[in-house]
Amino acid sequence: MQEVVRVMKPGGKLAVVEFKKIEGPPGPPMAVRLSPEETDACLKPYDFREMATQEIGPSNYVSLFRLDD
Repeated sequence: MQEVVRVMKPGGKLAVVEFKKIEGPPGPPMAVRLSPEETDACLKPYDFREMATQEIGPSNYVSLFRLDD
């Protein structure tokens, strides 16, 4: 994440596509899936602020973050 922050402009946006934290295929094991709240918690220390989260099908969601100035 430090490299992502280094190359982004202040105010830049980052989209994270993740599998929902639900049982079953498709996707990786539950132990490595992140909920939207966990994704937000991972990015906050790097000055990313969540702008929006939306479901994108039965198995995935996308969260959009902005890098604070």
